[in-house]
Amino acid sequence: MSSSIVIRALNEAEHLPRLFDGLMSQTTPPDEIVLVDSGSTDDSVRIAEGLGAECHALPHSGALSTFRAGVDLVRTPFYVLLNGDDILDSTYVERTRPRMSDSAVGFVYTGFRWFGAAERT
Repeated sequence: MSSSIVIRALNEAEHLPRLFDGLMSQTTPPDEIVLVDSGSTDDSVRIAEGLGAECHALPHSGALSTFRAGVDLVRTPFYVLLNGDDILDSTYVERTRPRMSDSAVGFVYTGFRWFGAAERT
């Protein structure tokens, strides 16, 4: 079963290397990684291209429009939506793909952990 990663980015140059470390360490790698940039003024697109993503730059239009553009670009039946500052556990794709293939399932989600400066108490 094929799956894609769709990344929404806006000035995420400092976070993308950590995100891509997680993507490259997946026990079941995604079939494609698509980054949609929403008007970054930093090196987000250059960094993502250097890390192997298919990149598309749009004028700033908000998160929902950026995710929709990314979903329209994927070539697989299943996709994971990420922000540029997210981190995936190395088994994320492996553990969610089987659930995505169940025809009775329309949406798969998991728990999450706060990290970095955004940690909650």
